Amino acid sequence: MFLTVTANSALDRIMFVEEFSPGKTMRTSNAIDSIGGKGLGISLVQRAFELDTFSLAFAAGSTGKYLRHLVMKAGIPNEFIWVEGETRISHIIVETAHRRHSHIITQGYEINEEEYERLLAAYERLLPSAEWAILAGSLPGGAPRGLYATLTQIAHRAGKPVLVDCIGPPANDAIRTRPTIMKMNRREMDITFGLPVDTLDAIHHSARALCEKFGLESFLVTCGEEGIILVTKEKSWRAFGPRQVEVNGTGAGEAVSAMIPWRLSLGEPWPEALRWGAAAGSATVLTRGSSECHPVDVHRLLPDIRVLEI
Repeated sequence: MFLTVTANSALDRIMFVEEFSPGKTMRTSNAIDSIGGKGLGISLVQRAFELDTFSLAFAAGSTGKYLRHLVMKAGIPNEFIWVEGETRISHIIVETAHRRHSHIITQGYEINEEEYERLLAAYERLLPSAEWAILAGSLPGGAPRGLYATLTQIAHRAGKPVLVDCIGPPANDAIRTRPTIMKMNRREMDITFGLPVDTLDAIHHSARALCEKFGLESFLVTCGEEGIILVTKEKSWRAFGPRQVEVNGTGAGEAVSAMIPWRLSLGEPWPEALRWGAAAGSATVLTRGSSECHPVDVHRLLPDIRVLEI
């Protein structure tokens, strides 16, 4: 079982317009609601491949109930910890003329110490059955910035590998606990560490510096259409494929985080796991929903993915 944790769940409301025009009335050609929050998105991708995944998440209010309905409809086993307030809505504006998307996110719930302790208790109860723990996304108000660091330490004590995908102060705390995989995108890497990310070579050197500074096993950076860069203690690779015509790029990073622990759990080497991660990320941009990934697209793209040692 792959245990995903979503501290800051969301409902993704995706609206497709030809072009965003400030000050004007715009009519959407299409609008859909999707599962949001990184951990839940990762479980959604894994369920598409019929993997044994389980989502542990906070949620609140009527939006949270609707989100859980979508989670149940997707067949994702879950445990929601209900808190006061309202689950946030991430309004995603997809401009079809420019093949780009933007996010407008509402204020979400806050958690208190008792609710935080409930999350820790549930996590420790579920962890023995997990092959991997995958901790992903931002933190809600009231959560300690060291939440992911604490969860990583608990996973280490249980002998479980852990992937952390977050940004800012929570990432600065988590990286010091040496997760099995520290993962983020190039923009998040810039925001979190202030290291050069303007070129792929710069990203590689920055990731290598972080690995050496914190004694990490691996640092994974998603770079959009330029693929994925992975740095380990021994080697570095870049995985990439042909540029896709983007429909909605929301959740491509979650697809990478979903695939790589799975392929590593099968005993595959890093280059093969990266190939699957890159194919899943590319496949996700072809769909309308957040973290919507079709296995048929992944298998079609796999032969075109290149993995080069750098």
